[in-house]
Amino acid sequence: MGSFDRNLLVPSIALLAACASQVTVTADQSRRYGDYEAPRHEVLLADGAFELRRYAPTLVAATFVEGDDFDKASSTGFRRIAKYIFGGNQGARSVAMTVPVTAEAARPASGGAAIAMTVPVAVAQENKGFRIAFVMPSSYTRETLPVPNDPLVTIEEVPTRTRAVVRFSWLTTPARLAEQTAALRAWARGRGLDLVGEPVVARYSDPFTLPWNRLNELWLEVSTPAYLVR
Repeated sequence: MGSFDRNLLVPSIALLAACASQVTVTADQSRRYGDYEAPRHEVLLADGAFELRRYAPTLVAATFVEGDDFDKASSTGFRRIAKYIFGGNQGARSVAMTVPVTAEAARPASGGAAIAMTVPVAVAQENKGFRIAFVMPSSYTRETLPVPNDPLVTIEEVPTRTRAVVRFSWLTTPARLAEQTAALRAWARGRGLDLVGEPVVARYSDPFTLPWNRLNELWLEVSTPAYLVR
């Protein structure tokens, strides 16, 4: 974290350190984690650490980071998008932080579909890396969000999606991600769910949170209609 912008350090710590409580739900299916907004979704099926969720459409600020080091890419992507929401945009406006920060193995936007992320360190190939994204507050539209100054940060629309999810703590190491991905795929198969795409890592806690207190999730998109879920 030695190259972290000093202007971002204090607000980043303050805003992420507050994320120490559980997700809460209101009647309109909005979500919060601590003091911060989380993506709106409806829980279709709950089974211990596993859930099936239908997510509302969202806007995200995303960036692609080339390389094979998951942690380094996550840090680089976080700083890049944090600069955008802390005023690195046309109008120098601040945008409220939300959770989680997501990461998935991917090619650049012009390079085609996402690639497998079961073992992140295994994807070190030319023009491959990681897509890091922050969900934007639901109060914004694409027209009202400020335009990023950094051309490497893009605003994207994510449509309604149904996702299989597993929650877990500790660090998001390659071995831990492989273990949780296998568990989530097995759970989904047992419920007759058809999975599409590759896993997305969603991290809710700041780097200073003790490993056993961290909240992480893995998301896998589901194509099975909700009425067929067992």
